[in-house]
Amino acid sequence: MKRRTFLLLCLTFSFQAYSQVEKAIEVGQWVRIGECPKGTSTFTFIDEYARVQPLDTSHIDKYTGEGLLDAFFKEKNIDAHRMPCLHANRKYQIAALHVFEDEEKGVKIEKRVMLLYSGYPLTLFWVQLDEAIEAGEVIVD
Repeated sequence: MKRRTFLLLCLTFSFQAYSQVEKAIEVGQWVRIGECPKGTSTFTFIDEYARVQPLDTSHIDKYTGEGLLDAFFKEKNIDAHRMPCLHANRKYQIAALHVFEDEEKGVKIEKRVMLLYSGYPLTLFWVQLDEAIEAGEVIVD
């Protein structure tokens, strides 16, 4: 009896590992930062951007995130680096979602980006959404 139960659990876990689950992601939702890749001190697909000057929030829609990208990156004096592992296992709120068209090897592709509030008014996290989810760096609950 124990052997059957063990085999059944293994099959269930194998099936779950390969099945795709679609979840809606929207501005205002909270996501969890997963673990850093082993042997590294930073995340691979999440960057931290810090401004020097306060930003003009008058044209930002806090419910949709519209205008945040333009307002935040309008200033050219921004410090950027990979997110350090000290942010692992913490939750952050989605500030904005963006889709950029890019071209790789002559083929147009869409790159999805998620901006997260860091808890500091002059700092945002830039997440390469699809890559970060696939790598387990971002978990959508």
